[in-house]
Amino acid sequence: MWWVFFSIFVAAIFWLLWAPIRLEVNTWKGIYRVEWIGLGALNWLPEQGLDVIETRLFFWKKRWALSEMQSKPEPPKTKPKTKAVKKPQRGIARWLLVKKIARTFKVRHCRLWIDTGDYLWNAWLFPAGWLLQKPNVGVWINFQGKNEGSLLVENRLGRVLWIIISSRFH
Repeated sequence: MWWVFFSIFVAAIFWLLWAPIRLEVNTWKGIYRVEWIGLGALNWLPEQGLDVIETRLFFWKKRWALSEMQSKPEPPKTKPKTKAVKKPQRGIARWLLVKKIARTFKVRHCRLWIDTGDYLWNAWLFPAGWLLQKPNVGVWINFQGKNEGSLLVENRLGRVLWIIISSRFH
């Protein structure tokens, strides 16, 4: 009987490591979301107020206005004076780790519609936008006052953890 619970636990861990995490921004449709597929999501709802967010975890859903949340002010803490200890330089190693983690993100689509408001600038930018187009990435210069964007970025927790763990052993 214990092996059933253990196998369900292991399957849940593998699912958490493999489930995609998506960042979606679409100004045309008004979607601003971070979602862990199958687990939950965090939505920003600017049409209802600049500080309104909605969280969803499985079947539970809650909407918050951040301006209504009040926190108690903490009393100021005084730190005892200590001698400054020089820390070892790790800036380059951290920068390389951040670079490796950034490479694990997959851009599923990125589309921009730009109008500078000046016909001459739009005409100059039009060929550059045409040259930058790829199947899932593109910049469109328009003459209609349309400034919008759409971005979908995806990653998995397993990829990020693998990079962090493997960087410790190199």
